[in-house]
Amino acid sequence: MEEWKKVASQLDKDHAKEYKKARADIKKKSSDTIKLQKKVKKGKDEVRGQLDSALQDVNVRYAVLEETEKRAVCRALIEERGRYCSFVTMLKPVL
Repeated sequence: MEEWKKVASQLDKDHAKEYKKARADIKKKSSDTIKLQKKVKKGKDEVRGQLDSALQDVNVRYAVLEETEKRAVCRALIEERGRYCSFVTMLKPVL
């Protein structure tokens, strides 16, 4: 049981670290995008290319965040499945 708790805690820590990093990247890129949007609204058309690139980069960052979340859920499910299988294996001799 103690090992299971350690593994669950480690999975949670790893996920939190990855999630915070991805969110920070998105936040930074979003603020840059907002600044560029304000410049474009003021009439600076030469910034339009940078804005399009920044918007595309934010979309890519969101896709990376989504993929990170999927991997974390998959790892958690695999761990849970392993625990269940271990429990059933230990319970078989009793039954």
